[in-house]
Amino acid sequence: MRSTVFLAVALCLAATGTYAGVTINGTTITFDDNTMQTTAKPSDHGGTSNSVSGVNAFIGGGYSNLVTDNFGTISGGQGNVAGLDDGSTQNSWATVGGGENNFASGDWSAVGGGRVNTASASRSTVGGGEGNMASGPASTVSGGNSNIASGGHSTVGGGFGNTASGDFSFAAGTNADDLGNNNSFVWGGAAGARTSAGVDTFNVWSSEIYLNGSVYNSSDRNMKEAFSFVSARAVLDKVVEMPVSTWRFKTEDDSVRHIGPMAQDFMEAFGYGKSDKHITATDADGVALAAIQGLYAMQREELQEQAEVNTALRWHNAQLNSRNDSLEARLRRLERAILREGESSGTD
Repeated sequence: MRSTVFLAVALCLAATGTYAGVTINGTTITFDDNTMQTTAKPSDHGGTSNSVSGVNAFIGGGYSNLVTDNFGTISGGQGNVAGLDDGSTQNSWATVGGGENNFASGDWSAVGGGRVNTASASRSTVGGGEGNMASGPASTVSGGNSNIASGGHSTVGGGFGNTASGDFSFAAGTNADDLGNNNSFVWGGAAGARTSAGVDTFNVWSSEIYLNGSVYNSSDRNMKEAFSFVSARAVLDKVVEMPVSTWRFKTEDDSVRHIGPMAQDFMEAFGYGKSDKHITATDADGVALAAIQGLYAMQREELQEQAEVNTALRWHNAQLNSRNDSLEARLRRLERAILREGESSGTD
């Protein structure tokens, strides 16, 4: 149909000798030396009150969306922005899938949807949710509410109020915060500080953790250094003196009971580990094994002492038995002598 219109207009203008430009439905037709030239305005957006200023940019639909940089895309929604909107059009390939008031301003950044989400760094991504921000290079917020991924290659899996500000870190759950520690994993449960203990740590804040299988603690000699001798008897003495009680965690039901020492008492007694708020399984096992060795050594010493006492008693008993045998022999000889003397006196 459009080709037919172009041809009809061209014939009419050619017949009348008129060569002025004519615009039909956004298509400009000009003539130069009886040659028709057409320049069509790109179909760069649909919807209402949308604006595209970048090269090869596109808005599929929606209302009041804005693509400001090259190769940017907004599929739909309302009030979304793809690009930095600083006049340079250089923050390219930004994408917003939809939703409301979302911003994808970094190179190759993307916001899938949701509301008031921002992906401001290069290769950053927000999947959806509300009020989330991915501001670190190659950072990701999958969804949820009020989450921040500001570290390089950091990730917030979802939830509420989580912060992954360390590089290559992960946070999820509720109000989990890696405190800027790199290579840190933090899961925020229902209670607790919900923070990272340090760089390259795995932190889970939950009242209970169920592991359905074996847990392997590394104990390879090749991974250790600074070896020193341990006095098993000294460890045993400290275990004997260390308070041990039954208790429950404040987050547990009144019917639950546990048994064990307090981390503060354990640290004061042994000084193992780096926190007086935790007892590592490695240190607890090590103390228990050393105490067992100390108890065994003490029993061996006691048994040795008892064996020496028994040997001495057996020797003493042997001496007494020998003396008793000698006395009994003398007594028998004396009795025989008395009998003979009595018999001799009766005869006389």
